[in-house]
Amino acid sequence: MPGNELVDEISKHVRLHKQGKLYVGLCPFHNDEKTKSFKVYPDKDYWRCFGCNKWGHLDDFKKLISDPNIKEGRAMKQEKKEAVKKKVNPEILTSVAEFYYQRLKENEQVLKYLTEERRISRVTIDKFKIGYDDGVDLLPYIQEQFPKCDSDKCVRELADSGLIVNYGTQEQARYVQFFNHCITLPFYKGNQAVYMVGKNLDFPEKSDAKYKNLPGEEIVNVFNMDSIEQADKVILTEGIFDAASLIQNGYCAVTMSNINAFPPQAMIDMLYSKEVYICFDSEKNGTGIKAAVSWGQKFLEHGIEVKIIELPLQDGEEKIDVNEFFVKNENAKEIFESLISNARSIYSYISVDGMSLFDFMKVLLRNFPGMWPKIEVSLSAEMTLKIKDCKKPIALIFIGKSSGEKSTVISILDGAKFIVHRSDNFTSASFVSHASNKREETLRDKVDLLPRIRNKVLLTSDLAPLFSQEKERLQSELGILVRVLDGQGYKTDSGVHGSRGYEGEYQFVWIGATVDISMHTWNIMGNLGPRLYFWRITEIQRTDKEYVAILRDKKGYDHRINACREALNKFMIRKMAMGNVVWEKDKESDEVVNMIVKYGELVARMRSTIARLEDDGYGDSMPNHNEVRKEDPKRANQILYDWARGRAWLYDRRSIDESDLTMIREIAFSTAPTRRSQILHELVRNDGKLDTAGVCKATGTSRNVALVDMKVMEIIGVARYYQTGSSHGAEIELVEDMRWLLDEEERRKNEPF
Repeated sequence: MPGNELVDEISKHVRLHKQGKLYVGLCPFHNDEKTKSFKVYPDKDYWRCFGCNKWGHLDDFKKLISDPNIKEGRAMKQEKKEAVKKKVNPEILTSVAEFYYQRLKENEQVLKYLTEERRISRVTIDKFKIGYDDGVDLLPYIQEQFPKCDSDKCVRELADSGLIVNYGTQEQARYVQFFNHCITLPFYKGNQAVYMVGKNLDFPEKSDAKYKNLPGEEIVNVFNMDSIEQADKVILTEGIFDAASLIQNGYCAVTMSNINAFPPQAMIDMLYSKEVYICFDSEKNGTGIKAAVSWGQKFLEHGIEVKIIELPLQDGEEKIDVNEFFVKNENAKEIFESLISNARSIYSYISVDGMSLFDFMKVLLRNFPGMWPKIEVSLSAEMTLKIKDCKKPIALIFIGKSSGEKSTVISILDGAKFIVHRSDNFTSASFVSHASNKREETLRDKVDLLPRIRNKVLLTSDLAPLFSQEKERLQSELGILVRVLDGQGYKTDSGVHGSRGYEGEYQFVWIGATVDISMHTWNIMGNLGPRLYFWRITEIQRTDKEYVAILRDKKGYDHRINACREALNKFMIRKMAMGNVVWEKDKESDEVVNMIVKYGELVARMRSTIARLEDDGYGDSMPNHNEVRKEDPKRANQILYDWARGRAWLYDRRSIDESDLTMIREIAFSTAPTRRSQILHELVRNDGKLDTAGVCKATGTSRNVALVDMKVMEIIGVARYYQTGSSHGAEIELVEDMRWLLDEEERRKNEPF
């Protein structure tokens, strides 16, 4: 087998690691310290580096590896592993772009190639200053543009920007223009060129690289970036001419030719809230579609759902790209519009069988009876990510005693890995870091939590450390959460990195778990506004017989968890493949929406803060009405409405109805200090009235504490408090504008599962 000889030879110079059918390692031909961009394909007797674009067969490798310049470079690399990255000088690059643009205008042959063969209009050429490096020395032009720079300094600036490359030695330099015989495409930000790629006209006869990217420069810039910010729809293409063809036909397009492995953060930031399509080459062997799907999955990891446009192949065609498509078809624009309309979501290309909600429920209930309400409220929150006009993040915290219920919920939800980011050691500072031992680029791309959870689900298994902090620290942490949960990003300052952070729409869903929360924590949250919502998990009372059955369960807990996780993943892929949802508000009844508003008001009253309230209540000291501070229910109304819409979409509806209110009721009842929640539940169960003994039983507190709690229910506007003169001491009764809760309780009792 020819591939064995290739692997043996390369292994003498590169430490290879097997990865499926191929081998990967650090490239010996460029400064490849981490990415392992060098790949060997034994079955094809072929190798390629996706970093420096060198490729070939066994003889090509032997020739390159024995090149004296390569050997020298490898020796220098061993001496100094941390090579200094080249940094583009925008002023120099802008002048170079202008020089190449002028050279193109004087080259009739290349102009003819662009305008006739590639059908790139002069308007497009002028707009983007497409150029050509015909080999004419650019140094005199640069010296003319920068008269204060002597020749040596200009050479250093060009070399530092990667625009000229030394093929000689340090003692005897032999500089060659990097884009020699390339059509150049500069990337502009405003009026300055910030990056450049080249289409190599010597490929494949005299060069091994089809496209050239500035060597050493970190890819942070995006072609056509100014227009992306204004566009609603963006199309990602492979080549320079593909993007140019789309742009001159009225589309906003971006070339991916300068991006080797992962989309840069700059691109990710720009593409959020856009309708994103990928249109790569269409090939008979399916390579182009596979590449598009691979990129689609990478964007999906960042919370961006793309659609893939498949170009049709005509009889006898092996391959067609976007540029060729527009050149060959007279009515290309009309056909392409149809292709956009029929573009499929990346989810439909992911090879996992879908599962209906009903089938997932059967798997869940077979393994964990009674778990559905917790999973339902979680998935309803997650569904808001697919509703077009849901913009606010939703934070759901499961609250209850230490038990396996909360962790079981989190473990099951973690099954849909493609949409989940899990953090078991969470602090609010994780959203935007100012770590002094990390570079800005590393913080942005690998450390900061906020960009990694955009349009995704953040799972945190234990938030008790967050909520149990001392008052000042807790206020600081919750203050950050307030700003992040506004959904408009978060920026902060430090002496190390200055001002850094993120702006724009940052929607996500946060699902966490904690044990019960102290009263002073509720007080702080109440002062900061309604951002966190809760779901109380009641302790399951099991008999000895049930515990014995659990111990004898042949499948075991892990098996049951994995079955539910697998089923959830299949369901979520199917659901997400349906695309974004346009809501049908006109089909919703005023009565149902009005009930959402009522629950929003209930949340605002139940979370009211009272000035003197301490961790364990007031003792024997009665609070008064002057000490209460109530939240504005406006935000709670919106969150609860969006949550109800999420539940409706979970069940494939595009409008809410009465059945969505039971879940909203439980959220509203749970999103309050523990004893208030317990008293409200008992009030509704007892036809709106409760005496001191009933409160003591519901909360497990003494008579004196119960009396204070009853008075609190009056002050926050939920119940009327009055002395009875009997042995019970006092009673409370739902106030008139809260008696609708009794009707809702009747409706809930009569509701089918």
